[in-house]
Amino acid sequence: MIINKKNEILGFSSNPKTIKKIAINVTTLLQDYKRGDFIVALAVLWLMICERFEVDPIRVMSFANRIKYETFGHKHDSQLRAIKDYMDNEL
Repeated sequence: MIINKKNEILGFSSNPKTIKKIAINVTTLLQDYKRGDFIVALAVLWLMICERFEVDPIRVMSFANRIKYETFGHKHDSQLRAIKDYMDNEL
């Protein structure tokens, strides 16, 4: 659960299908940019999103990391493999 500084519970998705769809859509948009540029741009955007919703970026990253390993930690997940292959070949 993600709670902001006002102690409001923010909705989150641990729906693997939704998270994978967003991940591939964002990844596709990045291919036309230099690596250093999009890494910094994503970091700035990430911080701005956390500020906007008043959440601690470190707590959210910890939550995301847990979701990644619990939900997506399966090596045989075809969608995750496709995202990884796409990143390996296009970014």
